[in-house]
Amino acid sequence: MQKNKAEEYSNPDKWVAICDLTLNNYANMMKRLTVRSQTANLLLIYYSFMLIVISITSKFFPKAINDTFSDYFSIILSILLLVFSLVIQNSRYSERIKSLETSINALKTIKRTINESNIPEKSEEYNRIVDNTEMRTDHDFFNTVRMMCKRHNVKWYWKVGYKENESKEVKKLKDYLSEINVPKEISNILFWLIRDFILTVIPIVVFGICFLHLE
Repeated sequence: MQKNKAEEYSNPDKWVAICDLTLNNYANMMKRLTVRSQTANLLLIYYSFMLIVISITSKFFPKAINDTFSDYFSIILSILLLVFSLVIQNSRYSERIKSLETSINALKTIKRTINESNIPEKSEEYNRIVDNTEMRTDHDFFNTVRMMCKRHNVKWYWKVGYKENESKEVKKLKDYLSEINVPKEISNILFWLIRDFILTVIPIVVFGICFLHLE
């Protein structure tokens, strides 16, 4: 068994497949970080704009705006702005994306140049790259498997058993799916969509409340 395993990893095609899987994971990681970075920056601009709108409206239309609500919600939006700024700063999106780009380019080089004569050298280089790169999340792996399932016409949304005459790739995909908590990953997608929607709606609702007069 161990001998077969050693022989398998002495095959360049095996390492090409490993590089492909890792590259897909890294591509999904970069996509996730890019979306999070863009969303956070857009929210920062959006909240800044709405804060200015509330302040200007309060100044030029004092009878239309409830000063108490306006002052209160301006403070709330300012606090949220500070939170967004800290999240962007501490998340280091640009630095992490740049690091992933470097790793992706290095893995592409390994995939292109690996052969039977340089497997030990290239496998060591592969391990060094992976060790120095941010670890993928379960959600990144889920997106990778989902993409591969689409390519091989495999249903990813429920677990199915093996069939006769299935290719190794399809069986491997089903093994991957058995390791993934699909409902949890779908819930994570819904959570981020709902969170972004709520954060988008908050300034509009706040602006509307500022026009309320309770006297």
